[in-house]
Amino acid sequence: MSHSIASRTFKTVFTGNLVSLLIILGFAWWAFETLEETALYADQQIEIEYFEKYGEKNRLQRTDSLQLISVYQPNEQKNPADLPIIFKDIYPPFNGEVEFLDKEYSVFAHAFPEGTLYMAKDLSYFEAHETILVTAVIFLSCILVISSFLLALTASRRISQPVTHFINQLRKIGPHSTEQHIEAEFIDDELNEIACSVNELLDRISEQLKRENSLISMASHELRTPVAVVLGAAAIIEKRNQLNDDDKKTLERIVRASHEMRDNITSILHLVKNTQNTVAKEPVDLDLLIRQLVEQYEIEQPGSKQRLQLNHPEPTYPESSSSLITDKALVRMLIHNLISNSLNHTPGNVLINLHHD
Repeated sequence: MSHSIASRTFKTVFTGNLVSLLIILGFAWWAFETLEETALYADQQIEIEYFEKYGEKNRLQRTDSLQLISVYQPNEQKNPADLPIIFKDIYPPFNGEVEFLDKEYSVFAHAFPEGTLYMAKDLSYFEAHETILVTAVIFLSCILVISSFLLALTASRRISQPVTHFINQLRKIGPHSTEQHIEAEFIDDELNEIACSVNELLDRISEQLKRENSLISMASHELRTPVAVVLGAAAIIEKRNQLNDDDKKTLERIVRASHEMRDNITSILHLVKNTQNTVAKEPVDLDLLIRQLVEQYEIEQPGSKQRLQLNHPEPTYPESSSSLITDKALVRMLIHNLISNSLNHTPGNVLINLHHD
């Protein structure tokens, strides 16, 4: 199934922009999570190093604030029951996130030789900033999607517009206007090369048509002259009135065949020149024409008399007519070819039925 250049360009550009946006968003999210983990880990290391250097490791310590819960138990006073609930079932070494009272805490437990340090840091501040960041990213993503859509639409139009203009110029070139050329003034070099190639092809076609028209004009004269000579000679023989009845019939067939030949030449030349509108049209009686062709075949090919069968019922109504207003020579050639092909390429009898509607 074919698609337009505009639609394929739009899909390609828009899909490419969306894929790039998804990759950037995925990388940004990974970078943010990594940065958050790094910041929390660095903060934990600072707390551990500070307590290791300056903390009193021989006594029980506990600190509670809005964002931090810290407990230190010396080995001599270690009692899991005295730990806050958030540190329940947590043993060193531990580092992770724990949900407590509908809040997320970053919890770690570090063992010193003298005791164990437990610390839980409220992540509400990080989550609030994370929510703001996610909202901003979603808003920015919507803007980028709309921008990608407009960019893809603009790109598809800019790319397809020269091609559409090229197609419109091609459509204006008809069979009689091959000398008309396409303007090779496109922005894209590829279209200019195609236009030049098409113009060269049109030049060759125009030259070929000129040669054919010249040949047709010459053939028209050369083919008509022998027919005119035959008709002239037949007219002279007829004026002498020295023929018997059989010779007169033969002469009539010669004259009729010469007229048919002349009409056929005229029709063929008109067809070749594509000037069918100039062909003289006249009423043509199909019944009479077919009967004449059948009689002609019976005379020219005696063997066909047994095979050709003409079924011509009388018309139901007097006003029924089988006449057409058309080119008689063309209709004659058409029916002649049908009968000839039927006789030459099919076995058995050839039945011709004439019906009146």
